[in-house]
Amino acid sequence: MRDLARRHGPVMLLRMGELPTVVVSSREAAREVMKVHDAAFSSRPLSPTVGAISNGGRDIIFAPYGEHWRQLRKVAITELLSARRVLSFRRVREEEVAAAAAASTSSAAVEMRARLSALVSDASARVLLGDRCKDRDMRLSTSVRCWPGGDPEEFRPERFEETGGAGEVDFKGTDFELLPFGAGRRMCPGMMFVVANVELVLASLLFHFDWEVPGVAKLDMTETLGVTVRRKAGLLLRPIVRVPVPGV
Repeated sequence: MRDLARRHGPVMLLRMGELPTVVVSSREAAREVMKVHDAAFSSRPLSPTVGAISNGGRDIIFAPYGEHWRQLRKVAITELLSARRVLSFRRVREEEVAAAAAASTSSAAVEMRARLSALVSDASARVLLGDRCKDRDMRLSTSVRCWPGGDPEEFRPERFEETGGAGEVDFKGTDFELLPFGAGRRMCPGMMFVVANVELVLASLLFHFDWEVPGVAKLDMTETLGVTVRRKAGLLLRPIVRVPVPGV
């Protein structure tokens, strides 16, 4: 998509079989879609596959924009995703992160995708169901649509500071060059829930450990396709205890 956008511009019409697909890959084009013409793009296309897994588009992700979707979103926020509810789940987050940190104190290499997937799954399942998740075959994924400051394949997070000064680019749907949760009417309502989990996990793992890649000079960044784009290979890291984990 990056190469096609460089060749044909920030707005492209692709035909995926019989399905026409519009791809936007610039901040300005994203703003047009998710702010200026938000209402026109607020529903989701319902393919036979999506219809089968979403009970005919009845869930919060694929439901057509309208009263049914608004009621689903209201219930989800009230019961799970509001700032008050997210704060009430603090003990669960802390217990799961502490368990993950304790499990990383040996010098053995850790497959981070599996470890982080288990952590996110267990924390979410305890909040939703009251117990840990038994099926942990989940995926942690990232999809890059717009990249300020150069090559998107280069790990350089400071690029967002360089574009307009430190702290001026946020991820809450107002700066259209960084949209991890989307924007507009269909912006992900779980932003506070996710941020609370991610911040604690990263802070704990980076505070207690240094991490090294065993025996590899360069990470394989080959991608694989699915619902979203992710690295094809796993991420094997060796934790080195820097600050002792309490209770271990």
